[in-house]
Amino acid sequence: MPEPISTQAAAYLREWAQREQAASPELAAVLNSIADNGLPRPDECTPWEQLRDEHYKRLGIVVDSWHVA
Repeated sequence: MPEPISTQAAAYLREWAQREQAASPELAAVLNSIADNGLPRPDECTPWEQLRDEHYKRLGIVVDSWHVA
């Protein structure tokens, strides 16, 4: 079950989502989802490092343990 967030945090996320809507509908959808449902549990998430490395591979960027070249 997601971790609930405060009413104030949810309101802030909704305001942020509105500001970002025109620039990034996907980000706005994620922010609204967090505001509505709370944060996902860490064990349900993909580590950011894994997402980064997969994206670098799609872009054809060489990745080693310390930097991107």
